Amino acid sequence: MKTDINTKIEVSFALADSLVTYGDQKGQSEALEEAITLYRDILQEQNREQFPLEWAATQSDLGNALSHLGE
Repeated sequence: MKTDINTKIEVSFALADSLVTYGDQKGQSEALEEAITLYRDILQEQNREQFPLEWAATQSDLGNALSHLGE
């Protein structure tokens, strides 16, 4: 059974991914900034030692969002 924190992370991750796609396609920096905030919040919930693959994937997605914002 999933815990509430896992569900929250999954929903936040899906929303952040969607915001990056929307922000990139529509040129909406606000959506990208919101995605960046969500990724950073997720990293506060994820422990690198306990969830190394998820932590690395979130770091990668955060970097991609920052890159799109910089374009």
